[in-house]
Amino acid sequence: MDKVMAVALTTVLVGLAAPVHADEYSRLQGAWECDEDGTRSTLEFLSATQLSYNGQPATFELAPDSFVVQEEYGAVPYFYGFEGESLVIFSPDGSLTWCSKAAAVASSPKAPDAAPDTAPDAGTASPGSLVPGPGWPAYELPTGTVSEDAPGPGALLYKFAGRWDHSSTNTLTNLYLAPDGTYESSYESSYSGDDGDWGAAGNEQDRGHWMIEGSLREGVLTLIAPSGDRTAYRYGVHVENGETYWGEYYFDGELYVATYIYR
Repeated sequence: MDKVMAVALTTVLVGLAAPVHADEYSRLQGAWECDEDGTRSTLEFLSATQLSYNGQPATFELAPDSFVVQEEYGAVPYFYGFEGESLVIFSPDGSLTWCSKAAAVASSPKAPDAAPDTAPDAGTASPGSLVPGPGWPAYELPTGTVSEDAPGPGALLYKFAGRWDHSSTNTLTNLYLAPDGTYESSYESSYSGDDGDWGAAGNEQDRGHWMIEGSLREGVLTLIAPSGDRTAYRYGVHVENGETYWGEYYFDGELYVATYIYR
């Protein structure tokens, strides 16, 4: 950090409240809506060691005046303070993020105890929702201006219909969201890097119908099994270093990459 930035940071810190100690974690606890130079984000302190940033979980350690997050390349300290009810975070690159307390950030919505007798009618759904029914739109490139906040059923279908893949060290998940509103998913485990043996320990398959509600940036994707059981996933587009990756979304904190096989 250069001398000018160090002086500026010291000046801001002096104007904030007294140093926050570990026993004041209660001030951090909960959900926050944040802004960094016009870029919006969500931050939630789930416990004294776990947080969620834009739906992505992370481990952290609370220290005087800072919380230290375990990131991909090591531990990264984020200094913070309070100005009134606002939380001010100082990133290692010198940028400032201002956060305001918010309602709890939703995780996975709880599935209903019993499935409704009939699926809701897509023709009466509000903008930004795509649900099973006779009003299911045609799968085609949207025309005109598409709003990120209220894209409409046709735009949601065109964005999310495709094959979504998530992989980790020893698992592979493929989720096919078909243009006709049906889905198929497969989960395979115990991949061996030596012989490419996916599914050595087992695999699972599932199918049914899908629906989605929200914007092009965030919302809820729901998978409906033939039995009527529903599984809901909170989704959010992948944003990193100010760049938005429109073919990559987090589903309940796990990164999925789209392949638009139906176009």
